[in-house]
Amino acid sequence: MNPTNSANNQAIFAIRSTGADSRLSIHLNTQNNEVGIYNNEDGFVSASLAVPINSWSHLAFVIGPSSTQVFLNGVYSVTIAADLDETKIGSAIAIGGPNDPIYTIEYFTGKIDEVRIWNDERTASEILNNYQCDVANSTNLVANYIFSDGVGSPTATDVTGNGHNGTLSNMNTNIDWIVRNKACPVCDLEMTDIVTVNVLLAKVGTENSTLCFGESIVVNGITYDASNLTGTEIFNNVGPYMCDSIVTINITVLPLKSSVITQTICSGESILVNGNTYNTSVAGAIEVVSNVGPQNCDSTITINLTVLPAKVGIENSTLCFGGSTVINGTTYDGSNLIGTETFNNVGS
Repeated sequence: MNPTNSANNQAIFAIRSTGADSRLSIHLNTQNNEVGIYNNEDGFVSASLAVPINSWSHLAFVIGPSSTQVFLNGVYSVTIAADLDETKIGSAIAIGGPNDPIYTIEYFTGKIDEVRIWNDERTASEILNNYQCDVANSTNLVANYIFSDGVGSPTATDVTGNGHNGTLSNMNTNIDWIVRNKACPVCDLEMTDIVTVNVLLAKVGTENSTLCFGESIVVNGITYDASNLTGTEIFNNVGPYMCDSIVTINITVLPLKSSVITQTICSGESILVNGNTYNTSVAGAIEVVSNVGPQNCDSTITINLTVLPAKVGIENSTLCFGGSTVINGTTYDGSNLIGTETFNNVGS
């Protein structure tokens, strides 16, 4: 509201029955720096509050069970020891006057805008956070008059859609409307605190992995192996603030560790590979040695083994009486006619 002169006891909101002089009305006294409430139970009760003239101010009246809190420009200022006259609920209201043409002295002189009527007690935080804003519709917002109908309209439209439209009186609808010169933000009616938003840094990381030949890893449901070495994965809703996390994947796959054993052994000999004994000829036998090197990869050994057949022969000799022969260092004669000799390291 914007009072344009210093006056005594001007009604800014009223519900009144002229026949029985029964009423609930809210008054502004800029002359004595007071605000007041009149109802049939308490009569007229006022409290000190200086509302400037020729300047726009926001006033909020929160009517409770036994008293009324008054907020000036979003800040609690004073309490009036009077409450709502329940007998007047459902009656017509007047904005800017006493709702009775007899009491012309009580008509408000000045400008009024943005009148909202609620059916709950607004909190201090709600008033502070919303008094400079347009408000969205709410189940508790009974009527909302923004007085923006425009030139030629005799109606004060209730923009809640509840249908509590008002009729403008003593107004020249062609010249008295004031064009709204700026758009106000729409505040969230459920916001009760000032919110500080902290923007977290992006969660990013790199996964550098070295894999053995034939191995793979799964990151965020995607398989990475020798055929898919790099990629970018986005993990959704990570951490207490449910942020996204971006991970860059770099995979190195080691070549296959392999060797070949090709060997020839004599009959009766054997070789030991990876704990297994080989003593017969084989071609392409495979041994896998596990956990080799710093990456604990497997190593493959191919075995090609040739086992030579045994070399055997018979020496049949005829000696004269008293004669002898030496074979492999052993003397054969009339006293040593037969034997078996083993010749070591024969052949290539």
